[in-house]
Amino acid sequence: NGVCEYKGGICGRKNVSCGSHNAPTCADCGSSSGLCNGVCEWVVDICRSKPAPTPPPTPSPTIIRDPVSCGGHTAATCADCGPNAGFCNGDCEYKAGICGRK
Repeated sequence: NGVCEYKGGICGRKNVSCGSHNAPTCADCGSSSGLCNGVCEWVVDICRSKPAPTPPPTPSPTIIRDPVSCGGHTAATCADCGPNAGFCNGDCEYKAGICGRK
């Protein structure tokens, strides 16, 4: 289970790596920062287990939408059709100075 290991016909507590040697726990690695390495770290005069690494963030899903028809061309959105009503046709229409979906 990670805490114990089966060795020589018995299940015993698994040692931690202090870097250059092993010990039953990080607290048993030694009384100086030079003896506290491996899976342990020296913090404020105490040898302790290093925290588990933080997993990388899960990327947000990218929403891919089909392009819209602006009339004579396509764009990602109606707002991308062009600078004025002359470019806003097809799936889009120009109202109140904004090109939007019909």
